[in-house]
Amino acid sequence: MGCKVGFGHFSATGLWLRSWVAAIFLPASEKDFIALFDRAGDACTFAPLSPESPQFMANVQVILKERIKGLGAEADVVHVKRGFARNFLVPQGKAFDATAGNLRHLNHLKAVRAERESKELQEAEKIAAKLKKLKLKLTLQTGQGGKAFGSVTTMDIAKAVAESAGNIEIDRHQIQLDKPIKNTGTFEVPVKLHNEVSCFLKVTVTASEGDAGTEEPADSSED
Repeated sequence: MGCKVGFGHFSATGLWLRSWVAAIFLPASEKDFIALFDRAGDACTFAPLSPESPQFMANVQVILKERIKGLGAEADVVHVKRGFARNFLVPQGKAFDATAGNLRHLNHLKAVRAERESKELQEAEKIAAKLKKLKLKLTLQTGQGGKAFGSVTTMDIAKAVAESAGNIEIDRHQIQLDKPIKNTGTFEVPVKLHNEVSCFLKVTVTASEGDAGTEEPADSSED
C-alpha cells in the first residue's frame, strides 16, 4: 500500500519514513526527494506543505502577559521563534498564544500595564527628587605630583548613592556617564531613571594619595 509523505500531513504508515528521511537527507530539495523515491521504486510521493503551514513557520505570534526586556510588555502582540514560545514564554506563563480566543485578554493586560507604568513613573519621580538633593564626594587616587592614576566610574557612583544617607538604589546603567572621571572637580552627572524622568546628580571629586572612598564629610581635608 502506498503512502503520502509530507511535512505535517501523512498517514500513520508513513510516519516512520518521514522521520528517517528527514534525519538522513535534510536539507534537500523536493526534486531530490522525488528522485530518491523514484529510484527506489517506492509508491510513496513527496507532498510538501504550503509555506503558510504552521509546521514551516519559523516564527509565531504571542501576546505578552508581562514586560520582557528586549521584547515588549503586557498586551503587546509580538513575533518570536516557535521554540522560544513553546518551550519558555507560554509554559512559564509569560505569554498567550495569539489566537482569536486569547485576544479577549488584551483589555485586562492593557489595564495591568497602565497600572504598572504609572507606579514606575511615580517611583522614578520620587528617586529623582532625592538624587537632586544628594551631594556626593568621591576621591580620585593620585600619585606624586597629583597625577591621577585611577578613575571614578558609574559603578563607583552607584555604590556611593546606595551608601548615602538617602539609601537610594539605582542601576549603574542609569548613570549616563560618557567616560570615567579622571579629573578633580564638581560634575553634574546625568541619570536617566525612566523614559520620562531624568535628573542630574552632583558629584565632587577630590584628589587623594590614599585609597579612593565613596561619600566623605564636607569638611574633610587633604594632606
